[in-house]
Amino acid sequence: MTSYLPRSPLHRQQAGSQQLEEMRARAVWSRLRYVTPQKRITAVREVRALRMPEVARVVVSEADEVTRNEPRLAEEWARFAIRLVDMIPERLLRVEQRIELLGRANTCLGNALRVGGDFQEAAIVIQKAYGLLDRHQNGSLAHLLGIHSSLKYDMGDIAGAEELLKRGQEIYFELKDRHGIARLGVKHANFLRELRPAEARAIAEEALLLLPRTELRLELLARCIISECYAQEHDGHTALAKLEETRPLIRQFKEGWVQLGVQFLEARILEAMDYIADAERLYTEVARMYWFREMYRETFMVRLRLIEFLVGRKRVKDAAEVCRDAGKLLAETDAHVQMKEVWRELFEVLESNALHANALTDLRDYVVRHWRVPAEHPPAIAA
Repeated sequence: MTSYLPRSPLHRQQAGSQQLEEMRARAVWSRLRYVTPQKRITAVREVRALRMPEVARVVVSEADEVTRNEPRLAEEWARFAIRLVDMIPERLLRVEQRIELLGRANTCLGNALRVGGDFQEAAIVIQKAYGLLDRHQNGSLAHLLGIHSSLKYDMGDIAGAEELLKRGQEIYFELKDRHGIARLGVKHANFLRELRPAEARAIAEEALLLLPRTELRLELLARCIISECYAQEHDGHTALAKLEETRPLIRQFKEGWVQLGVQFLEARILEAMDYIADAERLYTEVARMYWFREMYRETFMVRLRLIEFLVGRKRVKDAAEVCRDAGKLLAETDAHVQMKEVWRELFEVLESNALHANALTDLRDYVVRHWRVPAEHPPAIAA
């Protein structure tokens, strides 16, 4: 690989090392990482060493890495990467390479906007990325299909999300990219774990066989999905065994959202093993902590699980109290009107003990699919 960064004679012979080029680009980017957007652009205009493809690739890579926890920062970096690519001289970046790099940067930006909750703008940017990448059946397009599937899932279109994942996996299969196939497989299993747990477990188990040992975070997610699906299928002992196998991996990730996900899994296992009081305490605490972290969709999924838990034990009045409290919290969020009306109706139906047999299953499906976007027909709750 040709180096375009300034180099010392001592290390000129190492110019072919991609790892070295990436390290040096990260060193260049480190001086700009946390300055204002305007200062970044000014620096790029003034310093030729910044106008390099390697630097742009590093910016996109780091923006991808921070998207889950800091979507606004990822958005800022991705927008800078797009401007940077436009400023790289033609002699340093061939047309095809420029188009693909712009496509990757727009994919990153679309994902950051999605995670930040701006679905409309995310959809626009993702379509722009397709315009750049659609002509190439390569890993960049497959990655874009995976990001687009997440947007479809967030907007309630599960079938559309699955179709995009299928297309992405076909590309990875043609490329013989086991890592890419596994990554989209874990994503697929995560989409289905609340809706079709047996299928989700099978997909996660298959993906786990393809994951490289370096993908510890994906391995953790896959193993937790498998354990949770066993718990949903009322096999608490197997779920517990799978969770204990995963403990050494869990200890490596200290992020709050990871630990909360594990605690929710523990509550499901306790329920499946009939440790009723312990499960109820843990469900309540996890819901409280999700709310504290402003993870609202997760908050109400856990509260709905607690309501199912209580109704299943003939404690309908207690379930109504949980639902009433949830409705008060929901009123403080920017959830759409239909979602608030559905939870209000659920409270009224619980108070009158008029819940129909499949109401809570239908409501769980509704919350998964329509947290962000109203359904054409809200679920029927009353008997």
